[in-house]
Amino acid sequence: GITLVFLIVFITGLLMTEPGSRLILRGATWISGGVIHIEKVEGALLSDLRLEEIAISTSSMEVSIDEVESKWGGIVNIFKPLLKIDHLAVTGVTITPQNGQSENSEEKIRLPDFYWPLGIAIQHIQFNDVILADQSGGTTQLFNTLSANIHVLNQHININEFSVDSDQYGVSANGSIETAGDWKVQLLGDLNLDGFGFKNVVGSYKLHGPTHSPQVHLEVTAPGSIQIEGQILNLLDGLEWKANLIARSVDLHSLILNCPKIELHRVIANLAGDFDGYRGDVELDGAYAMLDDLHLESSIVADWMSIQFESLHISRKESVARAVDGWISWKEIFSWGGDFEFINFDLSTLPGDLTGKL
Repeated sequence: GITLVFLIVFITGLLMTEPGSRLILRGATWISGGVIHIEKVEGALLSDLRLEEIAISTSSMEVSIDEVESKWGGIVNIFKPLLKIDHLAVTGVTITPQNGQSENSEEKIRLPDFYWPLGIAIQHIQFNDVILADQSGGTTQLFNTLSANIHVLNQHININEFSVDSDQYGVSANGSIETAGDWKVQLLGDLNLDGFGFKNVVGSYKLHGPTHSPQVHLEVTAPGSIQIEGQILNLLDGLEWKANLIARSVDLHSLILNCPKIELHRVIANLAGDFDGYRGDVELDGAYAMLDDLHLESSIVADWMSIQFESLHISRKESVARAVDGWISWKEIFSWGGDFEFINFDLSTLPGDLTGKL
């Protein structure tokens, strides 16, 4: 009996006092092998807690966090315990990928199995000011805020009211993640995009499958109709993706910044890429300026502000245009160029002061 009382008092002291919380967090640093380091602790785990200057270091990335604050909400059900956290805020996150090769650099990252014997409900979790940095000192703001409602039990995480807000895009979601095996994820929600060279894009998505390589269905409803079936590859080891795209009734002037009116009646594309850009094969029917009934076939290499045509074949009735080293760009103004071969082509149908027939 005395041992049980002592144990209860000891655990209570760990969870409800500042020295006890420091001891637990130092233990977490030790268990992680120094991967996690916390400079300053104020408050207690089962109270209001504040952590400052947190560093997470792995072979693939460095993460620094200015501040973490949590507000304890109590135990909801004593017979089926549910630990409640009213609010958890993480502020000032900087993520720096590491390019150095470690001894295990050929090994794929695998998420460990996690089992949560007690239910945990985080009523509101929020990340503020999350930045991606490179080793040369350059930074990109990933988003302004990310918020969600999370419920964890056994090997299951329910995610509700998930929302990401940035100056250039927004994402919402509801779904779940299994914290065992391949960590299967299932999310669905809405998105909008007004940046990265695009404008006024509205749609919805569904993501499901193993966390390291989930399947993605994306449907853009404005402008026009665009459906994308794809897969994210190596999500934990360096993001890559592949996708098949079908689009109908899309005006590129409404979709791409600085782009003139180019009507795409039908587009079929098979693409693959990463954060920096994409490449693949494209076939489309459309219209540009006075040129209607255009048919285009091309192999492309692109970033998010320009496209290089490895091969380009455009036909309209009896007219044909082929290009070597062709390109288009909408970085500042819409422009295009390349070495062209024209067959039976009326130049007056192109924008500008060109006349004659080739």
